[in-house]
Amino acid sequence: MSARTAQDVKEEIWEEIRAIAPEISPEKTHEAGVFLDSFQDSLPVLTELSITPHDSTLGIMVKGAGDDFAARIREYAGSQGVGEDALNVFSSIDRKFAGKHILVKGDFLEGNPFDFTIYWQYLVPVAYMPRLVPNLEMSPQAQEFFTEASLLMRTRSAFLGMGFLPPDGVGYNVFFTVPVKKGPGFFSSGFSAMMARIGLSATLINYFIGFHEYLAPAVKGNFFISLDYGNERPAGVKIYYEIVPLDHTLEVMRALQIPPQQEERLKSTMEIMGMANLTYLGVRFSPGRMPRLKFYFNRRFGQKNLDNPESLADYITSTIWTPPVSYPGATAS
Repeated sequence: MSARTAQDVKEEIWEEIRAIAPEISPEKTHEAGVFLDSFQDSLPVLTELSITPHDSTLGIMVKGAGDDFAARIREYAGSQGVGEDALNVFSSIDRKFAGKHILVKGDFLEGNPFDFTIYWQYLVPVAYMPRLVPNLEMSPQAQEFFTEASLLMRTRSAFLGMGFLPPDGVGYNVFFTVPVKKGPGFFSSGFSAMMARIGLSATLINYFIGFHEYLAPAVKGNFFISLDYGNERPAGVKIYYEIVPLDHTLEVMRALQIPPQQEERLKSTMEIMGMANLTYLGVRFSPGRMPRLKFYFNRRFGQKNLDNPESLADYITSTIWTPPVSYPGATAS
């Protein structure tokens, strides 16, 4: 079997995008193309596509590491209107991670501005995070909240994410991971308490309990929890379930009364991507609105890639989220 080039992989991805997101506008198609061109060399390593049943958002995520990849992030973000001050914040944080793996994600939705997020794939103690972020003055109340969130999630460590708000604004989030091996109900009570602490309604908490009790026993991966990170209490929270059967996802969609045509779209997408399970099912809980879903498809789980020995060679290292290491000068667990 001849080796596929990065250009070959990009053409495959375009075929998938045209099939799973035919409604994407020419403007957003162009923006997605700029993203794929900018990170073309990383496409064979890891590429994840995402869609939602609520609108036409298309998400694309890739992975890389090292100075060259960091330079590509700066070049791409700068070409999309991100100013030098924000780019320097990224570089300042990235130097502290000393070349660790980075996941970068672009979301493309008609009428939405530039949406570009970065995650350093390296666990950091939550108490250490204020020292990573330049010029972030954390109030005692904010520090107390994230310490409490860490206790409720029963882990002292999390991943740090960063998003650009052009021209010079930036935002952050923390990304907790909870191994499913600790039991489906391991963090259910803690997550419910955190939802209440954020100020989410009893109705949303009940939706979470119902979804979690149904999904958790079927999940084959981990649980992930994402919170905005800063000097104010987060407005909402998102939970990700890893490796979820299609039929369980469809039941969640029906519970939210999502139109049947979106079920058919998801079934078709699974066939196009050659997957038996969703890589991730994301559920966002925000004040004053029903839970919102997002579907993620890591292309390495696709059958055509699993059949390719070259693709399997670095499969495990490309999907690891919890490296068995600690941040210099602090203890991770």
